[in-house]
Amino acid sequence: MLEVRDVVAGYGNGTVLHGLSLSVQRGEIVGILGRNGMGKTSLIRAVAGLLRLREGTVRLDDIDLSRAPAHARAQHGIAVVPQGRGVFPDLTVDENLKLGRMAAGKRSRPGRLGEVLDYFPRLGERGSQAAGTLSGGEQQMLAIGRALMSEPQLLLLDEPSDGIMPVLVQQIAQNIVDINRNEGLTTVVVEQNVPMVRSMAGRCLLLEGGQVIAEGLLDALADSGRLEQHLGV
Repeated sequence: MLEVRDVVAGYGNGTVLHGLSLSVQRGEIVGILGRNGMGKTSLIRAVAGLLRLREGTVRLDDIDLSRAPAHARAQHGIAVVPQGRGVFPDLTVDENLKLGRMAAGKRSRPGRLGEVLDYFPRLGERGSQAAGTLSGGEQQMLAIGRALMSEPQLLLLDEPSDGIMPVLVQQIAQNIVDINRNEGLTTVVVEQNVPMVRSMAGRCLLLEGGQVIAEGLLDALADSGRLEQHLGV
């Protein structure tokens, strides 16, 4: 479904992604692991159209989006939950979710809000509450819920465990698994929380120096010593 080939990208005069290639099959949950500065967030931004490619291609369902702007990629069904969640703090929970529905365009379905609230009942309880007053875990639920409202084909999650209590990390991980199981939503998860990735992803990619240096089941990577070598875990 997603194919990234020989991507080179960076900021200013610096290069972060050095010919990175990967592919994701429809319906997969894929984990992206690596230390800070190895290119994980830059990969998410490059796929979403928030970081311009210098070389290489990004294709979704065999459509070349390499030069498409971010809003066009969203219209093709790419949704991003950024690190730090990126909710609109002065808007209510309901208003944040409605913004996600606007991004869906013709894909929007009348029953989608109810489906999202079934995954995250706490959002229904706090519909009129300002998003900035929610806990970190609740804001992460809202950010994921807003992305789901856009009816995506591909969900990109950047550090969903960042700043969240462990009990809610487990809950959000289960939510993502449930969404994938119920909807077949292809999901790419950038994380440093190895237990969270283990509970969600079937296949993992290990990044080092802006390139994929290993891939496979997480336990196989651990058994081979690659996780200890490159993550220190």
